[in-house]
Amino acid sequence: MLVTHWGLSGPAILRLSAWGARYLFSSGYKGRLVVDFIPDVHVESLKTMLSRHKLQFAKQKVINSWPLEFGITKRFWSYVLERQGPFKDEFVTAGGVPLSEISLNTMKSKICSNLFFAGEILNVDGVTGGFNFQNAWSGGFTAGTTIGGLALDSCIIGSK
Repeated sequence: MLVTHWGLSGPAILRLSAWGARYLFSSGYKGRLVVDFIPDVHVESLKTMLSRHKLQFAKQKVINSWPLEFGITKRFWSYVLERQGPFKDEFVTAGGVPLSEISLNTMKSKICSNLFFAGEILNVDGVTGGFNFQNAWSGGFTAGTTIGGLALDSCIIGSK
């Protein structure tokens, strides 16, 4: 997870955005993101640390004390989601043409003749790390090869 000048980013946030895209849309891009920065600490150990901390700092307001064992500032534990970013900054998409409506061998629509699809127009949501690029390249190659074959067949038939 990357903390940027405008919010949160990085592979973890992109993956989370992809998984929650429909929920984020339905909630108007408002909500709260809670991050567990100490996943290796068991819940019972965490309770013990907090109890010890509570006894040690009982006279302080909770907001003014923060267990050093956690190793991170308190402001990064809970992040308020207030709005969607500008369209030009968006990296995550969801939805699209269902794969059941195309022939994966040709990328041709099963519904509309001579219509081909490839890339992010399809309802494919891959993990971060190049999957979506590879899907777009492979789909584009398949669609282009099929279209080229159809054009060649049309030229051959037209010349007879």
